[in-house]
Amino acid sequence: MRTHLRWVLPLALMASLAFLVLRSPTRTSLHQVSSGVDHDPPTIPANPAPPEAIIRKRAGLTAAQLASYREAFTNRLYPAFDSWAKVYSGHIPFNPQLLTVDALVGELGRGNYCMYTFMLDGVTLSIEDVKGVVHVSYLSSPEAKKLAVLPRGVPPNPELPLPRSEIERMASLDSGSRFPTADIRLIPTTFSSAMNGGVQVQIGGDPNNAASWKLTLVFGPDGKLTYYCRGHL
Repeated sequence: MRTHLRWVLPLALMASLAFLVLRSPTRTSLHQVSSGVDHDPPTIPANPAPPEAIIRKRAGLTAAQLASYREAFTNRLYPAFDSWAKVYSGHIPFNPQLLTVDALVGELGRGNYCMYTFMLDGVTLSIEDVKGVVHVSYLSSPEAKKLAVLPRGVPPNPELPLPRSEIERMASLDSGSRFPTADIRLIPTTFSSAMNGGVQVQIGGDPNNAASWKLTLVFGPDGKLTYYCRGHL
């Protein structure tokens, strides 16, 4: 999400340029009057169309925006999700059939970037469309809240909920790359959180810089994904 804050400065610059452009015809018109040259005044639309909002809730989408979303869901979003769901089959914390066109919560972005967010049985799922390249980018289940709570009163269980080989297989299929074993870091969640028996998976990048990780996965003690974040692959 932070990556796309890069929209803010360009948009501010565009707004400033638009302000200057709208002011410049007025100065030109005054110059023309003072010089005695007869020209028609510039035509400025009385009600220029406002730019599309960056954050759009489903309830506020226009008929045209809804039609565009439905086309995107059918032709791009659902096929990308279906491929992702097959990779993590058996490890998804909701029934994949719950993802329907009506599960949309809202959209973020415009132009060549849009993130679509869905709510599925309490699980937040986001799918990104970046210049026509679509992939699941984020997942967080209610169980993920335990990651922010310190362990207390329960004997720690450092056992992994699924084999390393299974994690490596899924990461390879998801990313389209085969990562060296050293780049797949498995950390039991029991030592740092109230999630006893889970595992955090950090893939690629600098171990000390979470923003550089290619994939971040957390599996709960039942082997289900409780958290998923896709970085730049």
